[in-house]
Amino acid sequence: MNITKQKILIKSLELFNYNGISKTSLRTIADEVGISVGNLQYHFKKREDIIEALYFQLVKKMDAIFFMPNEDLLKSFLNISKEVITILYKYIGLPI
Repeated sequence: MNITKQKILIKSLELFNYNGISKTSLRTIADEVGISVGNLQYHFKKREDIIEALYFQLVKKMDAIFFMPNEDLLKSFLNISKEVITILYKYIGLPI
């Protein structure tokens, strides 16, 4: 993933979490990232595409947590629970 796309996703997640998805437009995201709306739409045609990319980021992070090897089952459950809560908190603005 290129740097501009990463910047868009990072800033979008911040804005979605702070303002809510319905109050965050492509123009707002583009302004915050410091790019034109056309440049943003080169990477993501519509807001739903950004949401989808963020969702897949979340799923990838969750998958990595659930497949962490650990011999102690109780400790593993505690670690997984903490990681899941931490990640979900970062993506709190998404309609999951």
